[in-house]
Amino acid sequence: MKKQNAGMSVEVTLGGLSHKPKHFLVSVEAGLYLQKIIRNITRTAPRNRARVPVEKVFPVLGDPALRPAAMLKGYRLRADMTQTELAGAIGVKQHRLSEMENSKRGISKDMAKRLARVLKCNWQDLI
Repeated sequence: MKKQNAGMSVEVTLGGLSHKPKHFLVSVEAGLYLQKIIRNITRTAPRNRARVPVEKVFPVLGDPALRPAAMLKGYRLRADMTQTELAGAIGVKQHRLSEMENSKRGISKDMAKRLARVLKCNWQDLI
Protein backbone atom coordinates (compact mmCIF):
# COMPACT_ATOMS: atom_id res chain seq x y z
CA MET A 1 0.00 0.00 0.00
CA LYS A 2 1.18 3.46 -0.83
CA LYS A 3 0.20 6.39 1.38
CA GLN A 4 -1.33 9.46 -0.23
CA ASN A 5 -2.35 12.93 1.02
CA ALA A 6 -0.36 13.02 4.28
CA GLY A 7 -1.85 9.83 5.76
CA MET A 8 -5.52 10.58 5.03
CA SER A 9 -5.83 7.82 2.44
CA VAL A 10 -3.84 4.97 0.97
CA GLU A 11 -3.57 3.60 -2.55
CA VAL A 12 -4.38 -0.09 -2.90
CA THR A 13 -3.33 -1.85 -6.09
CA LEU A 14 -4.87 -5.10 -7.27
CA GLY A 15 -3.52 -6.91 -10.28
CA GLY A 16 -3.64 -10.21 -12.09
CA LEU A 17 -1.78 -12.05 -14.80
CA SER A 18 -3.94 -10.96 -17.68
CA HIS A 19 -5.33 -7.66 -16.44
CA LYS A 20 -3.84 -4.25 -15.92
CA PRO A 21 -3.40 -3.41 -12.24
CA LYS A 22 -6.27 -1.39 -10.79
CA HIS A 23 -5.57 1.34 -8.26
CA PHE A 24 -7.99 2.32 -5.52
CA LEU A 25 -7.73 5.23 -3.12
CA VAL A 26 -9.27 4.19 0.21
CA SER A 27 -9.31 5.54 3.74
CA VAL A 28 -6.45 4.59 6.04
CA GLU A 29 -8.89 2.57 8.14
CA ALA A 30 -10.06 0.59 5.11
CA GLY A 31 -6.45 0.07 4.04
CA LEU A 32 -5.51 -1.26 7.48
CA TYR A 33 -8.55 -3.54 7.42
CA LEU A 34 -7.53 -4.93 4.01
CA GLN A 35 -3.99 -5.43 5.25
CA LYS A 36 -5.31 -7.40 8.25
CA ILE A 37 -7.46 -9.61 5.98
CA ILE A 38 -4.50 -10.35 3.70
CA ARG A 39 -2.27 -11.23 6.67
CA ASN A 40 -4.93 -13.60 8.05
CA ILE A 41 -5.37 -15.29 4.68
CA THR A 42 -1.63 -15.83 4.26
CA ARG A 43 -1.30 -17.17 7.83
CA THR A 44 -4.03 -19.76 7.36
CA ALA A 45 -3.00 -20.81 3.85
CA PRO A 46 -1.58 -24.33 3.75
CA ARG A 47 2.22 -24.18 3.68
CA ASN A 48 3.03 -27.63 2.40
CA ARG A 49 0.82 -27.98 -0.64
CA ALA A 50 1.64 -30.77 -3.04
CA ARG A 51 3.44 -29.46 -6.08
CA VAL A 52 1.81 -30.02 -9.42
CA PRO A 53 3.84 -29.98 -12.65
CA VAL A 54 2.97 -26.99 -14.82
CA GLU A 55 2.18 -29.36 -17.70
CA LYS A 56 -0.71 -30.82 -15.67
CA VAL A 57 -2.28 -27.40 -15.23
CA PHE A 58 -1.40 -26.12 -18.72
CA PRO A 59 -1.17 -29.20 -21.01
CA VAL A 60 -0.08 -27.04 -23.96
CA LEU A 61 3.27 -26.50 -22.21
CA GLY A 62 3.93 -30.24 -22.35
CA ASP A 63 3.77 -30.28 -26.16
CA PRO A 64 7.17 -29.25 -27.58
CA ALA A 65 5.51 -27.96 -30.76
CA LEU A 66 3.07 -25.66 -28.91
CA ARG A 67 5.20 -24.61 -25.92
CA PRO A 68 7.05 -21.64 -27.59
CA ALA A 69 3.76 -20.08 -28.71
CA ALA A 70 2.22 -20.47 -25.24
CA MET A 71 5.33 -19.06 -23.57
CA LEU A 72 5.34 -16.07 -25.95
CA LYS A 73 1.72 -15.26 -25.20
CA GLY A 74 2.28 -15.71 -21.47
CA TYR A 75 5.30 -13.40 -21.44
CA ARG A 76 3.41 -10.82 -23.51
CA LEU A 77 0.48 -10.86 -21.10
CA ARG A 78 2.86 -10.63 -18.14
CA ALA A 79 4.37 -7.52 -19.75
CA ASP A 80 0.83 -6.14 -20.15
CA MET A 81 1.34 -5.53 -23.86
CA THR A 82 -1.01 -5.97 -26.79
CA GLN A 83 0.13 -7.84 -29.88
CA THR A 84 0.25 -4.53 -31.72
CA GLU A 85 2.49 -2.94 -29.05
CA LEU A 86 4.88 -5.90 -28.97
CA ALA A 87 4.99 -6.17 -32.76
CA GLY A 88 5.89 -2.48 -33.00
CA ALA A 89 8.59 -2.85 -30.35
CA ILE A 90 10.32 -5.68 -32.25
CA GLY A 91 9.70 -4.32 -35.75
CA VAL A 92 7.24 -6.84 -37.21
CA LYS A 93 3.61 -6.65 -38.27
CA GLN A 94 0.95 -7.64 -35.76
CA HIS A 95 -0.31 -10.56 -37.85
CA ARG A 96 3.19 -12.11 -37.80
CA LEU A 97 3.20 -11.99 -34.01
CA SER A 98 -0.29 -13.52 -33.98
CA GLU A 99 0.97 -16.36 -36.17
CA MET A 100 3.83 -16.99 -33.72
CA GLU A 101 1.44 -17.02 -30.75
CA ASN A 102 -0.86 -19.49 -32.52
CA SER A 103 1.93 -21.89 -33.62
CA LYS A 104 1.39 -21.05 -37.29
CA ARG A 105 4.87 -19.51 -37.59
CA GLY A 106 8.05 -20.66 -35.90
CA ILE A 107 10.22 -18.38 -33.78
CA SER A 108 13.81 -18.14 -34.98
CA LYS A 109 16.74 -17.70 -32.62
CA ASP A 110 17.18 -14.08 -33.74
CA MET A 111 13.47 -13.35 -33.27
CA ALA A 112 13.49 -15.04 -29.85
CA LYS A 113 16.34 -12.78 -28.75
CA ARG A 114 14.50 -9.66 -29.98
CA LEU A 115 11.34 -10.74 -28.17
CA ALA A 116 13.25 -11.60 -25.00
CA ARG A 117 14.85 -8.13 -24.86
CA VAL A 118 11.45 -6.47 -24.89
CA LEU A 119 9.66 -9.04 -22.70
CA LYS A 120 12.55 -9.33 -20.22
CA CYS A 121 12.69 -13.12 -20.34
CA ASN A 122 15.07 -15.89 -21.38
CA TRP A 123 15.13 -16.17 -25.18
CA GLN A 124 15.53 -19.96 -24.95
CA ASP A 125 12.03 -20.24 -23.48
CA LEU A 126 10.70 -18.99 -26.83
CA ILE A 127 12.24 -21.59 -29.13
